Amino acid sequence: MIITRLEYVDKTNKNTFILNFNDILTILVGVSGVGKTRVLNCINTMKKIAMGDLAETANIDWSLDFVVDGSGCKWSGQIENGRIVKESMAKGEEMIFSRDEKEILLEGVSVPKVSDRLSLLAVFWGVGDIKRMYEEIMHIYFININSIPNEVYIRPSVARDANGMNEESLGYTNLSIYEKMLVAYMKGFDVFEDIKDDYITVFPMVEDMKFDYDRTGSDYTFYLKEKTTDWISYEGLSSGMKKGLFHIAAFNMLPEGSILLIDEFENSMGTRCLDLVLDMLNSNERNYQIIVTSHHPYVINNVDMAHWQVVLRGGSRIYTKGKEELGLGRSHHEAFKQLMNLEEYTEGIFD
Repeated sequence: MIITRLEYVDKTNKNTFILNFNDILTILVGVSGVGKTRVLNCINTMKKIAMGDLAETANIDWSLDFVVDGSGCKWSGQIENGRIVKESMAKGEEMIFSRDEKEILLEGVSVPKVSDRLSLLAVFWGVGDIKRMYEEIMHIYFININSIPNEVYIRPSVARDANGMNEESLGYTNLSIYEKMLVAYMKGFDVFEDIKDDYITVFPMVEDMKFDYDRTGSDYTFYLKEKTTDWISYEGLSSGMKKGLFHIAAFNMLPEGSILLIDEFENSMGTRCLDLVLDMLNSNERNYQIIVTSHHPYVINNVDMAHWQVVLRGGSRIYTKGKEELGLGRSHHEAFKQLMNLEEYTEGIFD
């Protein structure tokens, strides 16, 4: 699945988002406060609606354009006071489903009414083309600083319940990143060694990592060993080492073709780790669509200008502009210098 465009109207806070995204990698750049993180929140809200969670979406309109298996799709809807009053899903010229306050049509056939507090994606998630779209939307993952735990304690039942699971199916489970790592370690999957190798590239003082029981002997936790120390538990790692581990594990363990929303990953990350994550962004061996926010010149300069989208805000309207709309130069070096001095980038907010 590739998200190409999102129009999102928050009628409670009177904000309108008109957002365009690149095929594989989009780096949302702009000054702090312009709304970059809120863009990611809007995308993540699409997943919540599809799951049937309307708790944070009391009054919105949305229109999400995306591509699945080469076909253009559009999912639109309107929520008022926590109730879905309009919703539709189209695949190309074909209307998959539609609803208003009078009728629900499924592939052109009228069906009995269902709860207006559930998206039709959540109701008919196993039916025909809807199943494929639902599965793809479920593979949107929001990775931010708040996603990274300060402690890791995993019940032994997580490993026991993984009997019969292979390396591919592990990626599609609802386990957390560290729970997936535990299973990979216990079952000897190659992906755990991949994570370890990438981590040692960033932190060469590290020579090994494992999962073992914590000091109480009741739960598993993560340990790593440095060349000059004994094993160090997860809680003893610096914030930069925790953040590096989380991002490296996420890039290796989330399902291929997922959509990764990453909020200012450069915060608290050293240069070596930043370089590795940038390499992962640019190489993208698992065919993710990656949408990442940043205002760090080093990050922006190390991502091809074709992937830039500048986030701007004019009054209540938040929108994006790509390099063509901004009239940036042909060479990366010239475009970067222009961007750093562009009013749209340095100011960002236009009343």
